[in-house]
Amino acid sequence: MVGYTNAGKSSLFNVLCQKAHPSGKPQVEADDRLFQTLDTTTRKIELGPGCEILISDTVGFIQKLPHHLVAAFKSTLEEAAQADLLLHVIDISDPQNLEKLLVVEEVLRDLGAPEDKIIRVYNKIDKLPTPPADSNAIYISARQGSGIPALLNIVQRRLDDGYISI
Repeated sequence: MVGYTNAGKSSLFNVLCQKAHPSGKPQVEADDRLFQTLDTTTRKIELGPGCEILISDTVGFIQKLPHHLVAAFKSTLEEAAQADLLLHVIDISDPQNLEKLLVVEEVLRDLGAPEDKIIRVYNKIDKLPTPPADSNAIYISARQGSGIPALLNIVQRRLDDGYISI
């Protein structure tokens, strides 16, 4: 999972782990703070019988990251760009979500991540009356758990179609 800071990556990570991780417990701390996640956390989850995947909660992107921090996060971002599938988590309730979406996807392009591996996951949909239309996206509320089954179905379909290798 990748996305701008405070988009809800850690909250989504916890929801996915609680649904599909053997412990059923939150795996990372999720809080509405800048740079809440500083280290990548990876867990194995089960999508269905015989279908296990690894998911990673990554550090949030930020525009105009101070130069001395770029090097610290570069290896994490490069690793994320090499993933078989990227869930780009976007805070749809943020008035600047389009600008932040473009920042993240520009960095991913610069790191060599193919666009066809990115699934846009619009989070915090519970904060809006009506979601915008985007056929290349999924709308969720990690807080309320809505849209999670549809998200897991999309990931499962990509696996079934042989899109990614495990």
